[in-house]
Amino acid sequence: NLTTVLEVGCGFGRMTRIILDHCPTIKRYVAIDVSRHQLRRAQQLIADPRVMFVQTTVQEFESNQPFDLVVSSEVLMHVALDDIEAVMAKLVRLSQKHIVNIDYYPTLSPHNFQHPYELLYKRMPRIKGLSQEPIENLHMIFHGEVS
Repeated sequence: NLTTVLEVGCGFGRMTRIILDHCPTIKRYVAIDVSRHQLRRAQQLIADPRVMFVQTTVQEFESNQPFDLVVSSEVLMHVALDDIEAVMAKLVRLSQKHIVNIDYYPTLSPHNFQHPYELLYKRMPRIKGLSQEPIENLHMIFHGEVS
């Protein structure tokens, strides 16, 4: 029963399309990305009045309204080590139900920042029921219920 979604790093809209197709109850979907080019491609792919595309960084993005789901896929690995805890705390603050982070296994992406997601999520008191699952031995998905 998701009605609001924030997608951080939507790129050309691949995940956006998947989520919209599988969650017909969505009424408001905010998709952010730093790349104007990627956002243009996403807008061409997804002509849906429920979706608002915003060019910004996660650090600069603000919303007064929380989201049922905050999701990022292959994004947080690009956040600097000094910034990752604050960025993750911000995403948890923006969520009222669920937070999902999908990233490469650390050993498969030595060119990106390797963050201790599990440890960082466990430090956040609003995260309940943290789970992590491998996806095809390439990615790890972290899901936290937010209270």
